[in-house]
Amino acid sequence: MRIRRAQNNINEMENEEGNLVTDQQQIADALVKHFQKKFEETTVKFDEDLFAAIPKILNEEDNLILDAIPSSIETKKAILEMNDSAPGPDSFPGSFYKFAWETIGTELVEAILYCWRNNFIPKGFNSKFLFLLPKIQGAKKAEHFRPIGLANFNFKVIKRIITTRVSTMIDEMVSVQQSAFIKGRNIQEKIVLASELVDELDIKRRGGNVGLKIDIAQTFDSISWNFLFELEEGSGDPLSPILFVLAEEVLSRNISKLVQTGKLQAMVNRGGFQPTHLMFADDIFIFCNGHKKNLQNLMDWVNIKKHQDKYLGVILNPGRVKTYQVWGMVKMMQKMLAGWMGKLLAFSVRLTLVKFVQSSMPIYSMSVYKWPKSVILIVERIIRNFLWSGDPDVEKLVTVKWGQLNAPIEEGEIGFKKTRNDEQSNANEPSMEN
Repeated sequence: MRIRRAQNNINEMENEEGNLVTDQQQIADALVKHFQKKFEETTVKFDEDLFAAIPKILNEEDNLILDAIPSSIETKKAILEMNDSAPGPDSFPGSFYKFAWETIGTELVEAILYCWRNNFIPKGFNSKFLFLLPKIQGAKKAEHFRPIGLANFNFKVIKRIITTRVSTMIDEMVSVQQSAFIKGRNIQEKIVLASELVDELDIKRRGGNVGLKIDIAQTFDSISWNFLFELEEGSGDPLSPILFVLAEEVLSRNISKLVQTGKLQAMVNRGGFQPTHLMFADDIFIFCNGHKKNLQNLMDWVNIKKHQDKYLGVILNPGRVKTYQVWGMVKMMQKMLAGWMGKLLAFSVRLTLVKFVQSSMPIYSMSVYKWPKSVILIVERIIRNFLWSGDPDVEKLVTVKWGQLNAPIEEGEIGFKKTRNDEQSNANEPSMEN
C-alpha cells in the first residue's frame, strides 16, 4: 500500500519556465494554472452554413420525452444501475446509496427531481475532484497528465438519466460513418473497411487516390459551447451538449454533402456505395479521388496533418502484414509482462491477467489482419512462459498442452482466446462487396 501511494504521488514537475520544482504547493500551483488555462472559454467563430447539412431528425414528441421530468421509478432505476465509481467531493460512492437505499432513497430521488423541475443546480452540486493520470512514464510536465473528473454521485444521476434517454435515439441522429459510443455499431467492421480502402489506394485511377488520417486534438474538452447549442436547432435535440459525436456529426454530414453536390468525388464506387469517410471519436479517415479540385474543396473544411498508418490502434498498410508492422504489439506485451513479473504474482492472478488482458491484445488486431505465423508463435511463447514460470523469458516444463488451454470452458479447460485458426481465417473478410 505504501509503495502504491508513493507511485501515485507527483513528487516533481517542470513549471512554465522549465525549472524543476519539488515543493508540493508549487507543484499544485503549476497544475492549477495549467488546467485553468486549458479549460478557459475562448471565442470560436464558425460559419452558420455548417448547420444547413444537418436534417431535423427528432420531432416534437421526441423532444418532450428528452425534456420530461423523470419519474421516481426512472430515477431509482438510474441510481441502482450505476457502477460503484470513485467518490467525488461529497465523499460518497455509489455503493453507499445502494446500501442505505431504504433510509435515504426517497429523499435522494426528491432532491434530484427538485433540481430538474426548477432547472436549478445548487452550488457545489456539480463540483469535481480532478484526478491526474500520466500519459507517459516519468511524466514531468503538466501537459503529460490526463485529467479525470470525479463528480458527486448526485450529479452523475442527472447525467445518467440524460444519457440513457439520448442513447435511445442516437442511432437515428448519427450517420453510419460514425461508430463511437453507439450501441450496436461494430468497430471491427470499420477497421476492415478502412483496410480495404487502403488497399484500393494502389489501384490506378484518373486523378489518383488520396487517403487522409486526421486526429482531432483534445477531443472532449475543446468544443465550443456556442457551437453545441447551435447544433440543437439543427438536430432538434435540446440535450446535444452531452455527446461529442453529435458535434462531430456536423463534419460527417458536410463531407457527405460535398459528395452529393459533386464537390468531392469518392475514390471507390461499388453499386452506388461510395465510402468517403470513417469516424471513431478523434480518429477520422477520409478517402477521395486525388484531383486538385477535390482536394481544394476538402481542405476548405478540414485542417490536414501528416498521414499516419494506424486507425483505431490497427496498422493499415497495403498488402500482406510484415513482421515489423506488428512487432510494436509484441514489445508492448513484453513491457507489460515485465511490469507484472516484478510483482511476484500468484499463478491464479497470472492466469486471470493472461486470459483477459494479454490474450485479448493481439486478438483485436488479428480480427482484421493475418499476422505472420512466426510472430504468433513468439506471442504464444512469451504468454506461455509468463503463465507457468512468471517470467516471459524463462521456459518451464509443464504437463498441460497449449492446445488444451485454448479449449472451451464447457469442455473442462481454461478457455484461452486462440491466436490462430478462427481469428486468422476471419481476418480481412470483404465488406465492400454486395
